[in-house]
Amino acid sequence: MTSKKPHLNLSLRIAIGLGIVTFTAILAGCSRSKPQEAQATLPPGSILLTGAGATFPSVLYNRWFTVYRDSHPNTFIKYAAVGSGEGVRRFIGTNVAEEEKVDFGASDSAMSDAEIARADQGALMVPLTAGCVVLAYNLPELPGDLKLSRKAYTGIFLGEIKQWNDPLIAQSNPGVKLPNRTIATVVRQDGSGTTFAFTKNLDAVSEKWRSQFGPATLVNWPGNAMRAKGNEESRVLLENPRTRLATLVTSSLVKLAWLPQLWRI
Repeated sequence: MTSKKPHLNLSLRIAIGLGIVTFTAILAGCSRSKPQEAQATLPPGSILLTGAGATFPSVLYNRWFTVYRDSHPNTFIKYAAVGSGEGVRRFIGTNVAEEEKVDFGASDSAMSDAEIARADQGALMVPLTAGCVVLAYNLPELPGDLKLSRKAYTGIFLGEIKQWNDPLIAQSNPGVKLPNRTIATVVRQDGSGTTFAFTKNLDAVSEKWRSQFGPATLVNWPGNAMRAKGNEESRVLLENPRTRLATLVTSSLVKLAWLPQLWRI
């Protein structure tokens, strides 16, 4: 028995057309004292900075930190890609284990006034980079590109549209034989800036979404959504040989080949 590589379609065009852009900011405060065991592993006279947060910019950050250390060999920077919500929690440091507290956090959504007030050593938010959130789908039997209207994709994530051959999806794809398959959505189960950026768009285009959920980093998704921790796990679930639709940021797709586009109309 042979296996076929899943046919994955994604598009920067949908992100641009929808205006789903996520901006990542560094959350910086006064440097915290490090546990003695962490300091003991460093060369004498070295400086250790620790950070945690968004998974989206982690590849870029690690590259920056490597380049910085080339010219500052006594400075070590460790970054844990644990998600925006967890990065904010560790940065604030309330009820956080000492070894998990960090000098800086990274979040795709800005800290709220209430969160800033809880940061006892102060907080400075510095925008660093930006990226697009895209919809990616795994639909092996589809001959060509898929188009989704605003009503269609909001209906999918509201749990109202459950089949790929739903009339509302078919309306935007005339002449395309859509499979009679259940749509299995992949969403984030952790506090996520990607989720915030996508739900910000849903909030803007759907009154029903706005009244029931609104924009948020953590959502109790309606329907039978499959939940993943981090963008990388979302990508892995999407690649499995089943029919799925996921929200991803562009950095989570770097391991995938260039693919046909998903169009928003």
